[in-house]
Amino acid sequence: MREALFFAAIIFLCLLGCGRKKLSLAERTPNSIFTTTVAHDDLTIHARLCDHDEIMDYFSCGEDFYHYYYLIQLRLCNQGYIRYTLQSEECSFFVPPSEMLRTYTHYGYTGGGVFFSFLNAMLFLPVYAISMLKSAVETPPYLAQPDIVVPRSFVSLSLFYAAIVLVPLILGGLWERSCSSYAFHEANRYILTQRQQFSCGPFSTENIFIFTPRAGFKSPCEIALYNHKTHSIEKVSLPVKLVW
Repeated sequence: MREALFFAAIIFLCLLGCGRKKLSLAERTPNSIFTTTVAHDDLTIHARLCDHDEIMDYFSCGEDFYHYYYLIQLRLCNQGYIRYTLQSEECSFFVPPSEMLRTYTHYGYTGGGVFFSFLNAMLFLPVYAISMLKSAVETPPYLAQPDIVVPRSFVSLSLFYAAIVLVPLILGGLWERSCSSYAFHEANRYILTQRQQFSCGPFSTENIFIFTPRAGFKSPCEIALYNHKTHSIEKVSLPVKLVW
C-alpha cells in the first residue's frame, strides 16, 4: 500500500510540473514592456507582440503556433465615462475562429499515465506473484473451499494489482481532459476570436489577446472600437513592432 501511494504521489507531482503559464498572468505585464502606446480620447491602448518564449509557455504546440500566428497583447486603459467595445469583424487583419484554439490548448498527459501504468505493472508483478503463491500455500483453496472455483484471496489480490496498473492511466486521461478544457476556456476568455466582442467599461483596465495569421498581417494595423455614446465604429491605428 505504501508503494502504491508513493507512486501515486510521483505521478501527481510529474503531472503538476508539466503545467503551463496561465494567460491571466498577462495582467501583471508592466506597461514598459509594451512597444506601442496610442491615445484615443480618454482611452489609452498599449500593444505588443508576444515573443517566442511566451508563446511556448502559453500554448501547446508552441513552435507551430509561433511559426504561423502572431499573438498581440492589448491593454485598454479607459479613463472616461464612455464604454468601448472591440469588435473582431471590423479589424484590418483576419481573426480566426475560436475552434482554432483547440489545437493549441490541448495538453497530452495520457502518455505519462501509460508510462506509469507500465512501470507499476513491472514493479508490482513480482509482489503480485509472490502474494498469490503465498496465499495458495498457506490456505490451499481447493481443500478449504472445494465449491469455490476462484478463491477470494486471489480475487482481492488480482483486483488490487489491476487497480495499481490502471489508476495511473485513468488519472492521466482525466488530467489531460481537465487541463485541456480549462486552457481552452481560458483562451476564449482572454483571446479575441472571430465573431466575438470585448468590452472595456468606464474607468477600467482590461487585458486581451488577439491572434492572427502572420501571412497578410501588416503594421500599422487597425482595430475597431464601438463607441457606446456615439454608436459609431472608430478605427484606431496601432504601429505594432513586428517580431520575426
